[in-house]
Amino acid sequence: MPQKASAPIVLGIDPGLAATGWAVVTNGGGGFRLLRSGTITTTARTPLPQRLAQAHGALQSIVEAWRPTVVAIEAVYSKEAAPGASFAVGASQTLAMLLAGQSGLPVVEVTASTVKKAVAGNGRAGKGAVARAVQTLLGGADGLSGHAADAAAIALAGYLVSE
Repeated sequence: MPQKASAPIVLGIDPGLAATGWAVVTNGGGGFRLLRSGTITTTARTPLPQRLAQAHGALQSIVEAWRPTVVAIEAVYSKEAAPGASFAVGASQTLAMLLAGQSGLPVVEVTASTVKKAVAGNGRAGKGAVARAVQTLLGGADGLSGHAADAAAIALAGYLVSE
């Protein structure tokens, strides 16, 4: 159940078309706390407009339920990614930014290296080091899916960058 908190609440989003990770994090009462997280999935058989609408509706419900004060989104850049993958991730990223704009929420874009540096102390940290740092910072947030864990790291980085 969502709680009203005096501390800022950050919604971290790991954009993707097939799977968008999200995590709601706050920093009050003795440290960072994961309020909720999950993964929004869509199927490749569904036409793109409907996939985007599904993701938008799910993210809108999350914003309405948790009332974040800022949205942190991974700034996706990869010169090596396939054009179709880049388009899909970019569409998801744009969708998240649009939702934040419609909700009047500030957006913090964080690169993967910024996330790694903010959370694990090293901009080139591996996925395992980042996952361990997220578990440590969030007091043992075990069992997160890969996308939700990435979103939690993005939320933490967004929190640290926006302070």
